[in-house]
Amino acid sequence: SEGVDNILAVKATGEFTEDTNISAVVEGGKFYTFNLHYVPFPERFSFVIDKEKTQRVAILDERERSSEQKERIRQAISKRIPLDLGLKDKNAGMEFEVGNIFIDGDILLLRMTLTNRTQIGYTTDFMRFYIQDAKIRKKTAVQQIEQDILFTFDYPEEIPAHESRIFTVAMNKFTIPDKKRLVIEIQERNGGRHFLYKLKNKSLLGAEEVFRSLQEQKTEDEADRILRRIAR
Repeated sequence: SEGVDNILAVKATGEFTEDTNISAVVEGGKFYTFNLHYVPFPERFSFVIDKEKTQRVAILDERERSSEQKERIRQAISKRIPLDLGLKDKNAGMEFEVGNIFIDGDILLLRMTLTNRTQIGYTTDFMRFYIQDAKIRKKTAVQQIEQDILFTFDYPEEIPAHESRIFTVAMNKFTIPDKKRLVIEIQERNGGRHFLYKLKNKSLLGAEEVFRSLQEQKTEDEADRILRRIAR
């Protein structure tokens, strides 16, 4: 794998029906052979080759997703209607809104919209997500806990005049401690139309599952409650 000397990345260039195998020689001369068969959406895609040296072997984070898995997520959330969560802000003709909050295993996804109602194009400089105290007192050091972005869908470099851009940002799943907020910071390049939006924990607790809509969740949860009641 590029930039890493202890990960071997293998990807099928196309679908195949017959089983095959792959062999790998690691540092020290050890030889390994693995049987392979084609799976379009593998549930697991990282393996430790040399288990005797697990401290020296890099393992892909379970929260990572393959390109195929990301595409499945993209297609699933693209079919969902943005909700009126009331999570929005305005600044000098620019509008920001969180339309959906999704969860998929250990990944949290925020689907957001930036709308430009001015005659001047908006170029994003950077976007940050971090947790900090809800109220910041003067002369107090501000502690910011960065939330790394795992991947994005349709990240907007530019929002032209009188246009909107919908995009999604994925991060590791987390909850926000009491008296703290998730801060979404969006900076305009060479401009002053910045956003510093604070999100409370209760917004995250109502997250939709990527592959199960809120209505499906409610229906299945109600069915579970009825079955538990009957079981008594």
